Amino acid sequence: MIQESFTHVRNHFGEMIDAVQTEHQIIQITKHGQACAVLMPCDEYQTETGFSRRLDLWRQQNTFEIEEASPFDSIRSKEVGRDFSW
Repeated sequence: MIQESFTHVRNHFGEMIDAVQTEHQIIQITKHGQACAVLMPCDEYQTETGFSRRLDLWRQQNTFEIEEASPFDSIRSKEVGRDFSW
């Protein structure tokens, strides 16, 4: 991933787009030293967002409650454990 300032990207936008398209570069754009945007090839973006949508859909369809009770409660001894010391 290449990191460039907003001013540089603005002044060389055509070159940045060419680098993204031909070299499959991902360019992180910074403003005042902080990341604010990313330029990336469309096919990679669609792959990323497509996966995210499918994961969100799966999570919605496969929600379940985590049971507080352990599956071993029915077979675990209820007696107080032994004392142990080294």
